[in-house]
Amino acid sequence: MKIYTEIAIIYTVKSRKGSEDLHLPHELEKELQSKGIMSTWISEDYRSKRSYDVTTNNVTISTIHSVKGFDYACVFLTGLDMLVPHELWTEEQLISLAYVAVTRARYRLYIPYIEESWLVKRLLSAAKQP
Repeated sequence: MKIYTEIAIIYTVKSRKGSEDLHLPHELEKELQSKGIMSTWISEDYRSKRSYDVTTNNVTISTIHSVKGFDYACVFLTGLDMLVPHELWTEEQLISLAYVAVTRARYRLYIPYIEESWLVKRLLSAAKQP
């Protein structure tokens, strides 16, 4: 039974400002491996995305951009609270990026967050609407 192939952990940034020593994809891989769960980091480099095989029984770890076109039964979207509009990203672009991320989940979507940012608040209010 291939249950892990239906799980993705999507991250927005590799590390939080001031925590550059924390490399989220590596930490996720390490933690999953300690639990006996294999994972594939598909946005590590060009080769990792080109060789990505959706049929392997691994949890997928990726950026939002790298999972465009894929969907999973269960998605964990991390770091959404760290997305803030600035000179590179407008508010509209970040909303579009969040839309791409949340629509990767077919059945279950988990969005852990530390701060209730403007984007998290927007998603929470949308989730409350009938």
